[in-house]
Amino acid sequence: HLKSYLQHFNNLLVLYNPIFIKQARNDSLAILKHLDQAVKLYEKVAEKKLYETAQFEFYLMLGTLLILLLEVLFIFRPAAKKIEENTKQLIRDQEYEETIIESNNNAIIAIDITGKITTYNSKAVEMFGWTKDEMINTTNLTNIIPKQYRQSHSKALKNYLATGKSIGILGKSHQLEGMRKDGTIFPILISFGAKYKGSNSIVIANITDITEQVKQQQIIEQQSRMVAMGEMIGNIAHQWRQPLSVISTVSSGCLLEKEYGLLTDEKFEENVKLIDQNVKYLSQTIDDFRNFF
Repeated sequence: HLKSYLQHFNNLLVLYNPIFIKQARNDSLAILKHLDQAVKLYEKVAEKKLYETAQFEFYLMLGTLLILLLEVLFIFRPAAKKIEENTKQLIRDQEYEETIIESNNNAIIAIDITGKITTYNSKAVEMFGWTKDEMINTTNLTNIIPKQYRQSHSKALKNYLATGKSIGILGKSHQLEGMRKDGTIFPILISFGAKYKGSNSIVIANITDITEQVKQQQIIEQQSRMVAMGEMIGNIAHQWRQPLSVISTVSSGCLLEKEYGLLTDEKFEENVKLIDQNVKYLSQTIDDFRNFF
C-alpha cells in the first residue's frame, strides 16, 4: 500500500490528474489500518516475551534454589560426613589434605616456588582434560592458560614468588577463561590463595567452570534484546501515525480545494512539499530502525 501510495503522488506530479489524490487518500487509510494491526501484533509479542522472560527468570531462580537444596541434602552433607570419617582415619598422616582436595567440586591446582605443579586434583583432570601424570611435577601450567593471559600470569607469579607481594589478585574471584586439552576455550571463575615461606612458598588456584551460567545469562540477555526490538518496532509505528495523518489531511484538503476551484499553484506546491517532507521523515525512520537492527 505504501508503494502504491507514493506512486499516486508521483503520477500526480507527472499527469496532474486529481484522481490520484483520491486514490492516495484511500491507500493512506489502508496503510494506517495495517500499521495499527502491526502495532497491536508487536505489542502482543512484546508482552508475551516479557511474560516468558519473567517466567524463565522465576523458574531459573527456583531451579537454582532447588539445586542448592539438593546439594546441601545429597552432596554437602554426605561429603562432610565422609570427610569427617576419613579425618579420623588419616589424622596421623598427610592424606587428610589430599582427601580434602580430591573431594572438592572445583579444580584445585597448586605450584611451588620453582613453578612446578604440586597439586592437580581429579576435578582439574575432568575440567581441563590433562592427566595428573601429564601435569604434576611439571611446569606445564601454560597448557591450561589461553595465550592472551600467559604473559600477565607469568609476570604476576614471578613477582609474588620473588617478593611475597601480590599485585591485587589474591583473595579475590576473577572471571577469566581456561583452555582444555583439545584447545577449547571456556569461561571460568578463579580465585588465588598463597603461602609465602621462602623455599616452601606455594600458590593455589581454585577454579570453577561457569560455562552453563554464562549460557543462561546469554539466553536472558537475548530475550531482553528481543523485547527491546518489539518495543522499538512499536515506537516506529507510533511515529509513523502523525506524518501519515498529515499526508492524508493535506491530500484530502487539496482534493476539496480542487473541487471548489480554490487550489492555486502556490498552494498546491506548498502541499506537495509538506507531503514530501513527511515522506522523507517516514523513510528516515526506516533507516534508523535498520541501523539499530
